[in-house]
Amino acid sequence: MIYPSESDRYPWIDDSILSDIESDDEWMKDEAARCVDEPWYWLCNYVFSVRKDEFTNDGKPEVLRFPPREHLRITFDRCFRENRLAIDKSRQMTLSWVMMANC
Repeated sequence: MIYPSESDRYPWIDDSILSDIESDDEWMKDEAARCVDEPWYWLCNYVFSVRKDEFTNDGKPEVLRFPPREHLRITFDRCFRENRLAIDKSRQMTLSWVMMANC
């Protein structure tokens, strides 16, 4: 496994590439294996949140990509290295995303 602190992967997969991946079974298998081996890659490229109270101009719920911030990468890394982890947080830190992804 490549720990998040050892990963330099940041989002690069967009809607057009995702369509290409979905249409290629071999590429999809490679991506799945990479996500298992490198959780930060998975988190940055395949985790999104639907905001239930925020809407786009066309009335659809806003979808946000996981924000690849350094403090989140460090925290996610600790999730893999520590048996127990206590974090004092505020709402604006986006740590809920990391904790849900870790589960």
